[in-house]
Amino acid sequence: MSEFEIEGDFFSVDEDVDGTDDAIVMDMDGDGLYDATALDLDDNGTIDEIDFDSDGDGIVDTVLLDTDGDGHGETVLYDDNEDGYVDAEEVDFDRDADVDATIVDVDYDGYGDVAAADVDGDGIVDVVEEGPFTF
Repeated sequence: MSEFEIEGDFFSVDEDVDGTDDAIVMDMDGDGLYDATALDLDDNGTIDEIDFDSDGDGIVDTVLLDTDGDGHGETVLYDDNEDGYVDAEEVDFDRDADVDATIVDVDYDGYGDVAAADVDGDGIVDVVEEGPFTF
C-alpha cells in the first residue's frame, strides 16, 4: 500500500462548488470505462478513499482507505463476489507498505471469520512462522 498517482484519463467533480475536488473519476486503462473513483470524503483536499471497479461492470470490488488522512492507504477492502459485503480486508497498521493483518469472511455473512497476522511484514503469516499458540 502506498501513495497513489493518477494515470490515464480522468475528470474531477466539485459537487459542493467550493473549489475543492470532492471526487476524481479515472479510466486508468483507456478503454472508455471508468475503473476507479478517488473520494475526498471530509473535503480537506486529501483523498480518503479510492474505489476500484476492476471488471468495468459498475460495481465496486476493491476499496483503498486512508483512515488517518496522511495520504497513505492503510486498509484495503475486497468484495470479490460483488454482493456488497466485504469478503477480505488487508490492514497496514504501521504504514510500512507491508500488510500486517488479513481478515476474511469465509461464509459471506458480512462478518470477518478468519484473521491472519503478519506483524514482522515478511509475507509469512505469524502462526505459520511460529507455530500454533499454546496456553
